Amino acid sequence: MTVLPHDFGVPATRKVNLEKLTPNQTSKEAVNTMKENLKEASKMRDIMIRSMTQKSHSIIVESIEKYLPYLTGIVFAIENDQLRNGKDNKDGIFFEWTSGLLGEENKTFSRSKKYFSSKIITFELIMVVYCYGYSLCNLASEKIKQTTNLHDNNSITEIYQDAAICLRKAAGVFTYLNQIGLLSYVSGNENTISNNEPSSPNIHSPTNSPSSSNQQQNIPSFVNLSKLSIPKSNFALLPELDLLCAKSLLEYSQSIAQVIAVHTAIATGKGAGMISKLSVSVFKLFDQTQQTLIQLDDKLKQNNKESISAFESMNSLIDPEYRLVCAQYRILYRGITLYYLALDANQNDGLSVGYIINANKQLEEMDVFDEVSRHNPFMNETRRIFTESKKLETIFEKENRLVFRENVPDLKELEIPQGIVVLKPVEFKLTTAVNL
Repeated sequence: MTVLPHDFGVPATRKVNLEKLTPNQTSKEAVNTMKENLKEASKMRDIMIRSMTQKSHSIIVESIEKYLPYLTGIVFAIENDQLRNGKDNKDGIFFEWTSGLLGEENKTFSRSKKYFSSKIITFELIMVVYCYGYSLCNLASEKIKQTTNLHDNNSITEIYQDAAICLRKAAGVFTYLNQIGLLSYVSGNENTISNNEPSSPNIHSPTNSPSSSNQQQNIPSFVNLSKLSIPKSNFALLPELDLLCAKSLLEYSQSIAQVIAVHTAIATGKGAGMISKLSVSVFKLFDQTQQTLIQLDDKLKQNNKESISAFESMNSLIDPEYRLVCAQYRILYRGITLYYLALDANQNDGLSVGYIINANKQLEEMDVFDEVSRHNPFMNETRRIFTESKKLETIFEKENRLVFRENVPDLKELEIPQGIVVLKPVEFKLTTAVNL
């Protein structure tokens, strides 16, 4: 998914000609300007599509950043009747997209990816913004892969910091979708109409604009349901139009950023107490992410009872790899938390033995040498922890038996800290570099 061992599958789309949108201006000069901008928008969209086949996430991110300001300008122009609304235009263009989360192992998707289509321009906007978030996460993964064979902690830490910035931006994108975008543009989402003021993201970082152009101007967020809203009921099988989808992706990006924080703390020699507090938040965040994905999957099945088979209803409609990764990271970082709590206790008594024994039980359950983790650079450090933890268990048990002679507490009796979450999303706002 976002970071090894499983990346996001970026949604696919088919080519369209945005020049088919019809200007509503009476001025010939305004019409010509509009047509030129639509031509440039079509060009930027074609570049984005080509970039999606090149397997370079940095190129995909760059192409989306160039296209989004034009697309936002088109949406703003249609909203203000400067362009004809696609859904009212019999000759309007269809925007077609696949999902980035649906699996392909069940019968519904056994032959090819399913395309969802709409004439409404906001469908295009929502899917492009999702692609931006997906691609930022994959770019973070791309950067982390560079650390696989590195041994210099300074170089590793620098790469981790770059990856964390990508995840902070992605978190801002998914926060926007969850708290503003989907509520403004998708009818049928929870609280869509009753929320006159979409809740503001809890963000303290500088604004992240999709383009670096100096001509940008902020587009006001629509506080009520837009007249360009997409009927969610028409896309019962598309997870991206559900608030739970944006929520799960936000939680996932937070989880992976927290993993980076743990390994940055290890690489920079932070104390065991600090590392344990960072690590405990990893397994709590992944647990929450997994629960949200389960809720989303159940909701998709409920909405598609008539179109999916009994066999499919027993399996996951969402790519099961995502939930598998959540489950494995949850187990792994619970073990790492217990390992560092044993070190932080700084004594070889019953308490330390309780932490270290349960740490090894978790790490053995994960099996850090399995197929899924083979190419995960984070596992280099995890394997060291696993080896060291087994040695410490032997030492701690022996000293407690000969010296302290204390009872060894069960896992449920061990004190686990609240944890520290470090990710601060970079705010995402729709902006336009052109006046359509």
